[in-house]
Amino acid sequence: MKGDDYLDMSGADNLSGADYFDMIGADFLDMSGADYLDMSGADNLSGADYFDMSGADFLDMSGADFLDMSGADYLDMSGADFLDMSGADFLDMSGADYLDMSGADFLDMSGADYLDMSGADYLDMNGAEYLDMSGAV
Repeated sequence: MKGDDYLDMSGADNLSGADYFDMIGADFLDMSGADYLDMSGADNLSGADYFDMSGADFLDMSGADFLDMSGADYLDMSGADFLDMSGADFLDMSGADYLDMSGADFLDMSGADYLDMSGADYLDMNGAEYLDMSGAV
């Protein structure tokens, strides 16, 4: 997927199984229409300016060793009922100006050794009924 300016996965019902997700060249990443979005096997996810996962009911990134969204200006996961990043050793969202996870009923980042959201101008998690960041250093 490297080198695409516009990467549209908005119609995918199920996305799973890749060992290495590299979206480094994508300016716009749209996964907003996916019912089930599984990135749990991805080792590396990085580089897009605009991340939109707002329409996904189930968003699983729990198996990712290195989850890097630090280059994203706009990171929207607001529509996800279930948002799981619990298995990520390295979770970096530090470059996001807009970070929205407000619609998640279940938000789990508990397994992260490194969790960085320090660069966010706007950070919204207020819709979460379950919010677990207990494992983050």
